[in-house]
Amino acid sequence: MRSLRAALLLIGACGFHTGASEATDGHPMGDGGVDPDGGGGPEAGDTPRDLPHVPSTAETGGTGTWTLSGAVTISTSGTMVMTSVPLPTGVFASIVAQQSGGGPDIAVIRAGTVNVVAGANVVITGTRPLVIVANTITVDGTLDVGAALAAAGAGGGAPGTTVAMNGVHSGNYGDSGGGGGAFTQTAGAGGSANTSCSALAVGGITGTAFGTAALDVLEGGRGGGTGSKGSCTVASGGAGGGAIQLSAYTAITIGSAGRVLAGGGGGVGGVFCNNTDAGAGAGGGAGGAIYLDAPKIELEGRLAANGGAGGGGGCGPGGSGGDGQNGGVMSAATAGGPGGSCGTRGGDGAVGASAAQAGTTNGCDGNAGGGGGAVGRVVLHHSTTMPISGGGAAVPAATDLAF
Repeated sequence: MRSLRAALLLIGACGFHTGASEATDGHPMGDGGVDPDGGGGPEAGDTPRDLPHVPSTAETGGTGTWTLSGAVTISTSGTMVMTSVPLPTGVFASIVAQQSGGGPDIAVIRAGTVNVVAGANVVITGTRPLVIVANTITVDGTLDVGAALAAAGAGGGAPGTTVAMNGVHSGNYGDSGGGGGAFTQTAGAGGSANTSCSALAVGGITGTAFGTAALDVLEGGRGGGTGSKGSCTVASGGAGGGAIQLSAYTAITIGSAGRVLAGGGGGVGGVFCNNTDAGAGAGGGAGGAIYLDAPKIELEGRLAANGGAGGGGGCGPGGSGGDGQNGGVMSAATAGGPGGSCGTRGGDGAVGASAAQAGTTNGCDGNAGGGGGAVGRVVLHHSTTMPISGGGAAVPAATDLAF
């Protein structure tokens, strides 16, 4: 990886098969999987250049065409990259150290050409960010590293890992909400309970913003805090959206129906139990990271890394709170979950330039909602001689990096 020169423009807004890691003895499926020459540079005909985050040993573009259609799942956990369909001949997968200080390991899939066809829904989960390297990449379907409630996207943060973000208990019907997960900025705090009573339950704090606008480290968003559970089952925070990088030696095209998503997970609503008790809502997870890297980028579709919303506070005997929405592709607010009859609403997740909202406080004898999660980051890294083209949008606004 070489240092990047930033022109800080803002662009508005089942059975599994394995691709074997070069560090393991895993067996490839079909003729894909293990790179026979071990990497070392682009294929003949590709324009030599350093790829962000990717070590030189994993910069080799494959020779095969990888077409993704229908429902496809990819997992970046474990010792090998797992896919629900075999990798074709000339497409290789590996797990390598990220070429950035302190960054997590990354899963890399290399092909000659990548086509995500219209109607395809590719869901990517696991503990590591995913990088796809090819000569050309075309996305007419959906690549989704977003979280779904407490299930993180690839490289996204787990919920409830910071105790101070979790809600607390001050008595029956006195549970506070979890704080939202952070990334680009701080998120929404959890709602406090019993604010007009003597036994105050202060809402969970938000996470601390981290990282850089240029995504010097490729990583996902943080998860939200849990809601205080009372005597019921805990309401889990939303997980953080994952991280994905598409690197092409020639061009990336996101068609009009194309979507690359890295939304945060919605916080779970406070749970009602025992006919008399209920817990508070959990915080939403932050959006993740989307990094497009090619000399030429045509964006007609949508890139979205919105925050997940907080869950609503439950109420005994009024029922459970509603779950917050997962961060999606929309530009409108990601809606917080409704409260039970005496519970309060969760905070909206951040969308675009709109900040995440705190969970709604509860004055007395009721449980509060969780805070909304922050937005993630989008980067468009392209040649200085080829401005971004197309009428698509990035939410939040993208950082433009020239090379």
